[in-house]
Amino acid sequence: MQANTDDSAVAAARTFAGGVAALLDGKTGDGLLGVYLLGSLAHGGFNRRYSDIDMALVTENGIDQATLEAVRTEAAALSPELTAKLSIFWSDRRFTVGRFPPLDRVDYLDHAVALIERE
Repeated sequence: MQANTDDSAVAAARTFAGGVAALLDGKTGDGLLGVYLLGSLAHGGFNRRYSDIDMALVTENGIDQATLEAVRTEAAALSPELTAKLSIFWSDRRFTVGRFPPLDRVDYLDHAVALIERE
């Protein structure tokens, strides 16, 4: 894989992801175990035109759809353009509920970059 040369796009995406992590922290409180970058933003190759902003959220007991929608709505105030690229994968600590496909779990184990990590 070729290294990313679009430093401004990477910086903007990372800043946006940090803002989304702060929103998730505010909405989930003490139940938040970690928020992570996945995919090309975590392990290189992020491209402003083609890449998604993949994030993983791990909480004590999961998160409800209304809270996820509230985070997405508030994230649009940070950047409407980048919100359209945002994918949030989430689960409880046991990976028994949520939206966190197996391939993304492998990426989480091998390449995740912690934005917030409490455990």
